[in-house]
Amino acid sequence: MANIQGLRIVVAEDDDLNLFIIMKTLQHADHIGIEFPDGHLAWEYLYAHPTEVDIVILDKMMIQMHGLEVVQHMKGHPTLKNIPIIIQSGDAFPDKIKEAVDTGIDSYITKPFEGFQLLEVINEVAKQYNLGNNIKNPG
Repeated sequence: MANIQGLRIVVAEDDDLNLFIIMKTLQHADHIGIEFPDGHLAWEYLYAHPTEVDIVILDKMMIQMHGLEVVQHMKGHPTLKNIPIIIQSGDAFPDKIKEAVDTGIDSYITKPFEGFQLLEVINEVAKQYNLGNNIKNPG
């Protein structure tokens, strides 16, 4: 299966180890990761650069503006409302996943996850939105 590469992906994650793993995964797949330790800083960047992001990955539970708050802000913005959003969380209860999906996100991945699982989700979302013309065949 071919992997899309070169996407500009904003990542908001307040756990240093999780952020490190996500960023290394993106780097290994030739994506451009733009990292933030909380949702507030991610939102400020998104608001200032609405056309410079392909996908957003948000931790659902963060101290400074949680992921679903960022989603609400994005959905109220004329440009950002069209950017695909992936929520990642340790919360695997079906009602909590449904709550997140109902906000208009594109995918939900539960922690812990392997790098290849995250890349599968990114590729799936990117294909749905016809993102990325750069294809890399693994091998």
